[in-house]
Amino acid sequence: MTTAKLASDAEKPDGLVVLGPAEVPSFLAPMAIESLHGVGPVTARKLQRIGFETASEIAAADVSVLVDALGERRRVL
Repeated sequence: MTTAKLASDAEKPDGLVVLGPAEVPSFLAPMAIESLHGVGPVTARKLQRIGFETASEIAAADVSVLVDALGERRRVL
């Protein structure tokens, strides 16, 4: 659902995007962390302080780095 919302927002005004499962990672990769569901201004600042700017950087990050920065309860895995 989150990916669908991001895809429709990216293709305004029509809002029609068709992404196959294999296309989702490359579609999300360049997105700013602020555009990700659950990442508000405070979380974005914390992530930016430790060098994260895009969704691909978050996806590639070691989970322990994210847990150290955000706390265990923010873990979604």
